[in-house]
Amino acid sequence: MHVGVIGVGRFGKHHVRTLAAIGCDIRWLCATRSASVDEARKLLAPTADVHLTTDYHDVLKDEQCTAVVVATTAATHYAIVKDALNAGKDVLVEKPFVLDVKPAQELAALAQRNNRILMAGHIQLFNPAFIALRDALPSLGKLQLMDGIGCGNGPIRDDMSALWDYCSHDIAMLLELVGRMPDAVIADGKSVDNNGIEDTVSLRLSWKGGPSAHVSGSWLAPIKRREMMVVGEKRYALFDDHAQQKLRFFETRKDATIGSRDTTSTSPQLATDLPLTVELKHFIDCCKTRKKPRSDGRFAVDVTIVLDAAQRSMREGKAVSITPITRR
Repeated sequence: MHVGVIGVGRFGKHHVRTLAAIGCDIRWLCATRSASVDEARKLLAPTADVHLTTDYHDVLKDEQCTAVVVATTAATHYAIVKDALNAGKDVLVEKPFVLDVKPAQELAALAQRNNRILMAGHIQLFNPAFIALRDALPSLGKLQLMDGIGCGNGPIRDDMSALWDYCSHDIAMLLELVGRMPDAVIADGKSVDNNGIEDTVSLRLSWKGGPSAHVSGSWLAPIKRREMMVVGEKRYALFDDHAQQKLRFFETRKDATIGSRDTTSTSPQLATDLPLTVELKHFIDCCKTRKKPRSDGRFAVDVTIVLDAAQRSMREGKAVSITPITRR
């Protein structure tokens, strides 16, 4: 199959490099700036038969190009993905999917009507450490609490808040772990140095009869962090993407005398593939077999619903209820 990459800037070039590494036939490279296209071309073999353009419609008109990766700015996702689906292409679009619920629902419905693969790039779902955590959930017992954090020293963006940039990862992971939508979210954000756009956010989510979760995200941290703590009745786990041991399980033992908890930890052997490699292999496989992606259009809609509710909570200064729906 032939793939086009629309958007080959800061993160799009990683898609180009990874697609080439897994042996995918990249037919088109596209960006609004010709300099970005030229730089991305250098990532491919000199003999690669690849077309270059600054107009994504050129990619969509090529009938031999059957799938596209969209890694443009979030505000452009809706129009590009809609055009791609209407042109009969399978689509992988970077997160955040879109920035509003209605267009998210429209794209998911369009993909279903056109029998096209639509997948959102929620990359942490394809992190081998997170996959191992998800598969080990039964051993943790009933979920009690989850705590996620994503932060780094920029890049600060002017097209979205840290909520949509960083916390979309946490929301996707939480939905995958719990298996259903939260019932409510309350969020708070602050713009320290970004002209009113929140560069630091914090939110708490709750599930009736289930766990609660706290999530924080910030562009103002001196170091990068991507962590998720999951507490179960029997034991708990820590996913830390920037640690040498990316996943640890903790056995707890309550000391009745002093009321403290002694802990011992174990770390499983993990696959060594990079998350983007796993994600793109999954997308290509779904395109070939026509199976539903793990982060399909419906899943992307659910993530968007939660993010939108958190955005309204920040704006209104109160908790926002989320209408319970079946995620799968």
